[in-house]
Amino acid sequence: MVVETAEPAVGNTAGDGVRYGACGILGGADGVPHRYTLYSKAQPPRAIKTKEVGLVIHPGDVLVLESGGGGGWGEPTLRNPDAAARDIENGFISAPGPHPNPPPLAGEGMGAG
Repeated sequence: MVVETAEPAVGNTAGDGVRYGACGILGGADGVPHRYTLYSKAQPPRAIKTKEVGLVIHPGDVLVLESGGGGGWGEPTLRNPDAAARDIENGFISAPGPHPNPPPLAGEGMGAG
């Protein structure tokens, strides 16, 4: 989720799972942790705590909330290649390699509003 605002705003976070992702089972890999990041102009990206209150979001800032999803189930190398390709196509799993949609830089989000 990407949050931007045309007016100054104050937010709070109330999440868990930024230290450890969901556990995989039966040979499946663990999921990645959640990640909350505030991108502000002329400042380095700032990791947001899971229980942060009074988070000031200025116009032009971009708050990115990334959900880590779940852990894997079963050994991925034993998965039917056609089924895995369908899962990638449908967005259920990620293709191997770098993430195709890195988070935006400050001011490069989805527009104010």
